[in-house]
Amino acid sequence: MFEKLRAFFERSVPITDEQFDLIKSQFTPRKVKKYEILVRAGEICKFGIFVASGCLRTYTIDDKGKEHILQFSVENWWTGDMHSFITSTPATFNVDALEDSDVLLFDNTALQNLTSNVPGLAMLFQMGLQRSTSAQNKRIAASLSATAEERYVADLRAQIARGDVDAEVALGNLYEAGSVLPQDPQQAAEWYRRAADKGHTGAQMNLAMMYFEGEGVPRDVAEAVMWFEKAAEHGESIASFSLGSIYETGADRVRQDEAKATTWYRKAAEQGLGTAQYRLGLMLRDGRGVSRDTTQAIAWFRKAADRGEADAQIELGILLSPDHGAFTDIVEAHTWFNLAASRWKDEAKRVQAATLRDDLEKRMTPDQRADAYRRATAWQDSHSWQQQSAAKSGARDSRSGIR
Repeated sequence: MFEKLRAFFERSVPITDEQFDLIKSQFTPRKVKKYEILVRAGEICKFGIFVASGCLRTYTIDDKGKEHILQFSVENWWTGDMHSFITSTPATFNVDALEDSDVLLFDNTALQNLTSNVPGLAMLFQMGLQRSTSAQNKRIAASLSATAEERYVADLRAQIARGDVDAEVALGNLYEAGSVLPQDPQQAAEWYRRAADKGHTGAQMNLAMMYFEGEGVPRDVAEAVMWFEKAAEHGESIASFSLGSIYETGADRVRQDEAKATTWYRKAAEQGLGTAQYRLGLMLRDGRGVSRDTTQAIAWFRKAADRGEADAQIELGILLSPDHGAFTDIVEAHTWFNLAASRWKDEAKRVQAATLRDDLEKRMTPDQRADAYRRATAWQDSHSWQQQSAAKSGARDSRSGIR
């Protein structure tokens, strides 16, 4: 099951054995029985799903009890209610298994851990989740029978003939997934291109991903950049983040340009993308692509930290600790270290955050410690979807750092 995940990642990013061990530690394998429900509408989707084998479907149920299928997810697809997963709001869709399936589950903490520790995964995750979201199109199949699928495809083609750009994207989804039509990445890319040329943001994102991954078209990062830029012009924050990631390190024919990376990270950060806020904070802290500005770095780290980005919580805590400049706030620093200590599945990261917290605590008065724990509790209460457990003072688990 995990080898399929590694093969998926290595189509675009080289993975060392050590990195693969980390990746495996962040995913939970699960065998899903036919008809088993993984995501229920109205409940928060707490994990993303990678399909290693089998087939899942995403669907809604209308007021009359009729099911409307939005997506089929087969091997090497990512699924779940991505909007619910990313924003921690109630899910709109249901996800269940059409047949016995093998899946790998990951939560928000795992996502942050992997994108922080394995170069290149941040953009792949963002692109994979975006593709899953765009694939949850609004075209409805009446049932799972072959006849219904044929009617669905015929309806899409009729809508395309009438000039419906969304239908072009939906047809591209079907060719890419291979769940209703035979899988044909070249056809998928062609339909995405038709819609992308007409300004469809989702199609522009999908086409950019295909060029970046070399799926259905020759790998061409420069071409991917062009389509990401078009999607970013339409306000797609993940496109802006993807551009920042490409320019930060450079890739193929695209030269490293930290100034451009900072510009794109800032655009995504201003749209509220937590990972971009964290990356922008790093650029400002280090003076890469922009003049060093610790005040602004702290501001962006704080925004990302409040969105639950554990890396940002640690970096913010460090900058606010004594002996790290003119921005000392020992109580706030302890609060962020304490919260970060509970967010990592990776033991080394948990220990790092807990050690920073415990070292800081030795310099605090009893009132300061009590205040810090109150703040952590308040943060957890207002971010209950994060399922944190770091706030309360008391017995310590030395391995996890949770107090």
